[in-house]
Amino acid sequence: MRKLILDKNNLIKSVIEKSKKITIISHVNPDGDAVGSSLALWQVLKNRGNNDVKVVTPSRYPDFLVWLSGGDNVIVGNKDFNFAKDTIESSDLLVLVDFSTIDRTGCLESLIKNSNAIKIHID
Repeated sequence: MRKLILDKNNLIKSVIEKSKKITIISHVNPDGDAVGSSLALWQVLKNRGNNDVKVVTPSRYPDFLVWLSGGDNVIVGNKDFNFAKDTIESSDLLVLVDFSTIDRTGCLESLIKNSNAIKIHID
């Protein structure tokens, strides 16, 4: 996995602004932190004008979180793997949220590792 070490807010801003297709990915069995941070970032990016932003989770999130705005747009990897695969493979930026090691992404791990997209990892 290519790593981009970001030490300046302007660099992060520049990478996001130049990205055409952004995918936000959380960990397997996402909890409130994972789903909440993913959907909050999705909303911020959409509000900034990034029109092609998607959220992918390796597995479904708990039913008690269905009230979260944007939750109906989440792509669940182990439910619709081909859609998740196409989304990740066509992205030029992957934002990985709420996990420390890539193996926490379950069925998406190899897709993320093999992606040529820039990766921003936020834990």
